[in-house]
Amino acid sequence: MHASQNKYSCVGPGHPPSSQEGGLGGGRTGGFTSLSRGGYNMPWEEPEMTAQDPGKRITIALGSDHAGFPLKEQLKELLEAEGYHPRDFGTFSLEPVDYPDIAREVAEVVASGRFERGILICGTGIGMAITANKAPGIRAAACSEPYSARMARAHNNANMLCVGGRVVGPGLALDIAKAFLETEFEFGSRHERRVDKINAMDKKGT
Repeated sequence: MHASQNKYSCVGPGHPPSSQEGGLGGGRTGGFTSLSRGGYNMPWEEPEMTAQDPGKRITIALGSDHAGFPLKEQLKELLEAEGYHPRDFGTFSLEPVDYPDIAREVAEVVASGRFERGILICGTGIGMAITANKAPGIRAAACSEPYSARMARAHNNANMLCVGGRVVGPGLALDIAKAFLETEFEFGSRHERRVDKINAMDKKGT
């Protein structure tokens, strides 16, 4: 298992603009720019801003169920050591919980604009990804290695990463998270047109 933990120079989180929150069942367009910029793209994801300081001023919502709790605690410490400031949304013990409850809470704060990216951890990452993707404006990717995380950002403009606590260890989880946090979406490419079409489905409620 790859356990590289290269150091990056990071600064504190940014201050995303306040925006309207909504539940999973409601429409959620507040806080997002128009579809012409890739659809549901946060203001801080604009090319002019991210090119200046990619991945460094990211506000991160972090959550797990009981199966992902040990890895969440380890990853949180590793991210903090790298200069990131993840906000922990639980769970906070090994006591069994239902992963949809955690996934929903984290997905909502990301989709509302309060946080720029989300990281969710369960046993495999799959259940969290399925749940998070029910929230309009969320593009969650379950990844087990850095390449998929990098492509999820570059080609799919993913705003949530889901990882399996029973699949990867802390060193690899850090590499995956950093690939996700430090890779920017390829604005102006053919991928932007495709993400527009994905997000149009949210807007239509289909």
